[in-house]
Amino acid sequence: MKNLLDRGVVTLVFDDGYQKVYDTVLPILKKHNMPGVFAIPLDGTKLEQSKHRFVKRQQVVRPWKDWIHITSDGHEVAAHSVTHTNLTKIEGGQLEQELAIPKESLEATTFVYPGGGHNDKVVEVTSKHYKAARTVIRGFETVPPKEPYRLRTFNYSRNNFSVWKANLFALWAWITNKWLIETYHMIDEDDSQMVHTVKPSEFKKHLSFLSWLPIKVKTIKQVTK
Repeated sequence: MKNLLDRGVVTLVFDDGYQKVYDTVLPILKKHNMPGVFAIPLDGTKLEQSKHRFVKRQQVVRPWKDWIHITSDGHEVAAHSVTHTNLTKIEGGQLEQELAIPKESLEATTFVYPGGGHNDKVVEVTSKHYKAARTVIRGFETVPPKEPYRLRTFNYSRNNFSVWKANLFALWAWITNKWLIETYHMIDEDDSQMVHTVKPSEFKKHLSFLSWLPIKVKTIKQVTK
């Protein structure tokens, strides 16, 4: 029985540092006594002004300094670059700054590639500053991960999230003793504003299942420690 109760890991990651995520997600996680990983850009201007197809209206990004305190509640603040730029499109000193400055400002050990953009050069520079980095490549991970700077994930949006599917993936992670990293962007009841929106009511149902399932919920920092 002990082995059955010590299998698998789930990590909940929230990208971009939106104000609504701060207001909505932190109380939900506190209620379920679960830690989260919050990937925060130092400058959210590009996200707030984005005309990206995933964003239907302007979203407020909460300043990075307002996120630091959540680490005292067991959460992890991960670096998400300075300006949320595609790191594969830059090089040299600019690439170094986008990776190094957030490391110092946030005291982060995990990096989350903006938009998942990475290549061998980006990974090389990232490995100089961080212990792990998450991509948007779909899949389960092992513990310890074979490629800590190319961590795979399941990226959820209103188009692909359902409670039964999320629960099934978590159940599979427990059965197979794998690491499931779930990525979210927006948790909000109004799912018309972003394609990357999951409703709080659905998210809460999934967390209730995770609370019932004998699987550990940990941050990336805890798993790669």
